[in-house]
Amino acid sequence: MKIKNKLIKLDWIAKAQFGIDLRKLFTAFFRIPIYIKDLIIFRRNFSGELKLVPSLHDRYASNGDYEHEYFWQDLHVAQYVYNKNPEVHLDIGSRIDGFISNLATCMKVTVLDIREQTVKIPNVFFEQADLMDSSSISSYVNKFASISCSYIK
Repeated sequence: MKIKNKLIKLDWIAKAQFGIDLRKLFTAFFRIPIYIKDLIIFRRNFSGELKLVPSLHDRYASNGDYEHEYFWQDLHVAQYVYNKNPEVHLDIGSRIDGFISNLATCMKVTVLDIREQTVKIPNVFFEQADLMDSSSISSYVNKFASISCSYIK
């Protein structure tokens, strides 16, 4: 049991502190021969220029993370807001790549966040604001009929 606990701790340190997934790193070595075999077969049938970008894990992965509770939260709340059909929805600090992108396909979304948004996204109107400073949000009071805030670390 001591070895298992040490491996769990090592895995946590590698992921949390260095961004290295030891399981993926280890399994990648076993997937290289399959990748090379597929590459050889592909090259026999393709004569154009080829830029290699190995994807050693996609073949074995699911097409989404359905186990993650935030997938279901984003889907449920986006459907709820969509059905209420507000003119413009206000969101405070939610992830752009989940809930906000779902909403932005069918309505305008104003996003307030302390974090910077570096990309312009259609139907997303971003304003950087610190909600701990009441003066930065006073212009939003009573302006929106629909407001959301879902935190994901």
